[in-house]
Amino acid sequence: MGWNQYAPSRIKSFTANSLVSAMKFYLLCQGLTADEIDKLTKGFDCSQLGAVVAEDVNLPQEFKNRFSFDLYESIEKLLEQVNPGLICIVGVSAQQFELVSSLLESGVSVSLGTPLILSVEQIKSLSSLAERSNARFRINFSELFGGANSRLLEWADHIDNPTNERIHISIVLNDQISRFRSYVGHNKLHWCYELPCGVFHQELEKCLNLIQPLVGKVISVAVSESSYGYLPQNISDELFVEFEGSRSNAAIEIKISEQKSFREIQLSSGVDEIRIRQNEDEGNILVSGAGEKNILGRILDLTRNLLCFLKLPFKSLGHSVATGELAFIRDNDSDSPANSVDIERYIFVHGALVKIARQLSNIHLRFDNHINTGRGAQDSKRVLITGASGLFGKRLSKYLSGKGYVVRAFIRKLSDCSYFQALGIEYCYGDVTDTGSLKQAFEGVDYVVHAAADTSGDLDIGEVSTVQGTRNILEFCSQLEIERLVYISSCNVYDVNRLKENAEIDESSLLEQFPERRGGYTFTKLKADLLVQDAISGNRGNITCLRPGTYISENGPFMTPIVGVRLVNDFFVVFGLGKLILPLVFIENLCSATELSLTCAKAKGETFNVIDGLSMSKKEYLEKVLRKIYSNARFIFFPYKLLYFLIFLQEILLDFLRRKPYLTRYRFESSQKEIRYKSNKIEDLLDWSPPISADEAIERIVFKQKGSCAGEFRR
Repeated sequence: MGWNQYAPSRIKSFTANSLVSAMKFYLLCQGLTADEIDKLTKGFDCSQLGAVVAEDVNLPQEFKNRFSFDLYESIEKLLEQVNPGLICIVGVSAQQFELVSSLLESGVSVSLGTPLILSVEQIKSLSSLAERSNARFRINFSELFGGANSRLLEWADHIDNPTNERIHISIVLNDQISRFRSYVGHNKLHWCYELPCGVFHQELEKCLNLIQPLVGKVISVAVSESSYGYLPQNISDELFVEFEGSRSNAAIEIKISEQKSFREIQLSSGVDEIRIRQNEDEGNILVSGAGEKNILGRILDLTRNLLCFLKLPFKSLGHSVATGELAFIRDNDSDSPANSVDIERYIFVHGALVKIARQLSNIHLRFDNHINTGRGAQDSKRVLITGASGLFGKRLSKYLSGKGYVVRAFIRKLSDCSYFQALGIEYCYGDVTDTGSLKQAFEGVDYVVHAAADTSGDLDIGEVSTVQGTRNILEFCSQLEIERLVYISSCNVYDVNRLKENAEIDESSLLEQFPERRGGYTFTKLKADLLVQDAISGNRGNITCLRPGTYISENGPFMTPIVGVRLVNDFFVVFGLGKLILPLVFIENLCSATELSLTCAKAKGETFNVIDGLSMSKKEYLEKVLRKIYSNARFIFFPYKLLYFLIFLQEILLDFLRRKPYLTRYRFESSQKEIRYKSNKIEDLLDWSPPISADEAIERIVFKQKGSCAGEFRR
């Protein structure tokens, strides 16, 4: 039975004129990251965009302040205060069909944007409901090249022999795009991982929308997928789809890799060829063509391409033209109501996605916890490690497992679990801000090492991850009477700025009085440290706090901000003249101190600095470590006072521009103050001494990194 008879005339295209002059539109973002919302809404002001509803995402306050329009956390709060005429939905939620139904029943017009996951039957139902409610309902097809799709199709129609057309679309997406690497909520991933065609779904949708008039009726679809390790759990990051159509054939190739993102389409028929490429980062469009082999033919072909290129409506919407989600808002070519061609397009796109999804096997993430609540050999103690996927967390997991403990790694959903699988270590997916996942992780646990913290420096994210996460861990440990909690703090919590040169810092030294001047990391780590100190003084659990220095392992890179920066190749800029003593601790020595703090009765309620014999001046570090790793290293020592003055100028300039400085004098001075950290307390009270000497640590580092120079280094 045809779709046409179910399609009411109420399915219309909303034009720019009707939107701007008649009503404001309201944008409902379901499960988008903050970056996606920012990219999507740039270019719209209050005369067009009435408000944005950002569901399922924790927007930082700094981000909210950038908006010139109202921002709501849920559609319910919007409807309490506003009577919207039109709501544009971008994103996915489990209750999308129910939501659109309720809006249409209330007489609110709806434009449903990418991605399209509703079935044909659901679209029929919503269309009929819109007709009965005297509301407008539109499916807003995403376009591969913004508003240029119609022009591209006109261009393709000029090809002399359409039955021989060949369409090839190549798409490369950078693997660091926010939707692949970010969390939209506590322990919640972007919905792109849950779509029927996984992370490829949105791009496929745009491609299918473009090729439908060119391909005609689909005769066959062949799909192949591969994985090269660019996505979590090694799910497929490369897809190739071939269509055999009644009018022409098409191929879609999508790759997710470390390359910069771009989209390219090639239309060819015999000697005639048209290619359009859009580089997303630069936003530029490149058009090329190949005509007859003679010079005149090439000139004519070039002229035709240039004229067609000038006709392409690549408009700047404030966001990448490749997204196209809101292109209809300013696209005056979309005046006509939906017709049989539009309906045929939806059936084609939806049907093709279903056929592709059936042939895919490695596109969805699995979060099956690997937990054994039974005891290990000889009634071993079970240790829960938060932040286990970090540099220290991984090394500690391996270290304690080797010592006979039953280790349970608490990792986030985008973390790689293969490291723990290879070692036979238990792992549990979750987030320290999600009490539901913590409850399962704590089952059968004796000890806890809390090393999870946000390292991005974002104050709002750190407030949730570092501060609230620590509060949750403290509460669970107290309620479940955990035998020992070891909290991994940082030497950054001390007030260095007020100290004199060559002063010494021990556990009784003053803590930072102005942590906000040191950045989001120090600010939130100090707040978390104070929560731990308050729990210790209130005798709420068996707790030990460790404040390690800059920990270093065999896996670099070894040029941190406290030392300087690496410019290009083997050229390094060193801050100061190299006299500063670096507060280093070899990572295995920190693991040793952590284990002792878990088991030693004297460690209860104590706070320890952890610095070992690896500490040395910058000059010594450069010669003993960096020069042995980078044999051709060249070091440029940048005078402290000159750099301090340049930072001062930067602060003045950015303050004038009403922007936050990249680096403040206070933060720079705190990191470069010539002071010494003491760790006598843990050595005297717990009889701890670093098991790995400074010479052995350096030997391990050089041996591992010689010729490699890859890895991690954290403070």
